[in-house]
Amino acid sequence: MELQILVRGQSNAILFAEGDRWAGASRLAAEVQRLLGFDGVSDTVEVLYARGEEQRGTAHSGTAFLGEWMQRGPDGAWQPALLGAGLLSSAGELDDPTAAATAVLWLHSEYDSRSANLAVGEWTAAVRQDAALLRSVLGGDAASIPYHFVSAHPYADGTPEGHQAIRMGMEALSADPAFHARIAARALDIDASLDDTDGDGGTIEYGGAHIAPGDALLIADRAARTIAEDWSAYARPGSPVFLAGGDIADVGPRVLAAERIGWDTLRLTVAQDEGGAFAPLDADAARGVGWGVSGTAAPPAAARSAVVQGPNTIDLSFAGPLPEAGGVLHYGWGYGRLAEGNAPGRGNAITDQTGVPIWTPAEGVLIGAAASTNGGLWLE
Repeated sequence: MELQILVRGQSNAILFAEGDRWAGASRLAAEVQRLLGFDGVSDTVEVLYARGEEQRGTAHSGTAFLGEWMQRGPDGAWQPALLGAGLLSSAGELDDPTAAATAVLWLHSEYDSRSANLAVGEWTAAVRQDAALLRSVLGGDAASIPYHFVSAHPYADGTPEGHQAIRMGMEALSADPAFHARIAARALDIDASLDDTDGDGGTIEYGGAHIAPGDALLIADRAARTIAEDWSAYARPGSPVFLAGGDIADVGPRVLAAERIGWDTLRLTVAQDEGGAFAPLDADAARGVGWGVSGTAAPPAAARSAVVQGPNTIDLSFAGPLPEAGGVLHYGWGYGRLAEGNAPGRGNAITDQTGVPIWTPAEGVLIGAAASTNGGLWLE
């Protein structure tokens, strides 16, 4: 039996698939096989991918989804642009019609995040039409071909508002059962250190536009968990997914509520998935990197410490007073890379014991109120 994963996007999708001798694509396929108990011979997972050339392929460097992949037609409806049409042609050529199932891994947020005025509704409407067309070419529908989104990862040239708009769109689609999508991986804790921005090959610059090979492996491991769980019906007896009853750790700890317990301190109530308790925090995570509270649309004020009080409780302290009312808690708002300055990001997330990171919905968590169930991975 063969299962297929179509990888699509722009330059970081190319780096994910091809970087370091195809390490990301290989890890993704191998991890899904391991979790499902596939032997890699009679039961396999294949990655469908082609670097874009002459308006064809599944990934094109330096391209925006809105405008270059999908565009408004004369009647105002979304329709494929040149690259979208090329994707449909390439997908039809790559697809093995005998495969038992196909999933789509979406790693495409960079160029669109540059727009601070990106409208969530416009983005989601275009994705819906794009997905309907691609699913049709692959011989399926929403029920049979799920979308797995890599949540908009830190991109140096993007805007905070653009990042947030894409995350909100992904979560809205993932919360819609009729669309059939999930957030496959949250990746705020990347190095993004591939680019040599200072022209000195002996130094490393973190927080650039492109993911490093280690970032690709991080994304592959997390995406594999979500994809494998979605394919639990194919799990072989004795496999990790089978032994877990089809519910493995893939969602990550989710912040349900944030309550003031002091003028500068919040207590978070967290729902664990299947990943047990929290893993030990590194120094950056313990300093509260990534956490912020906003009272308006301004960038959130940063936390100064995070302390795990139990498997479902974290206390956050801030350098100044918290809003008396209307404050909203975010983890990784906007650009959101979990690092300070030119420093690594990997290892800086608060994670469960399997390495899946904690998260807040893209709209944040209103202090003093329970979070909404929007976010896509909450209700399984």
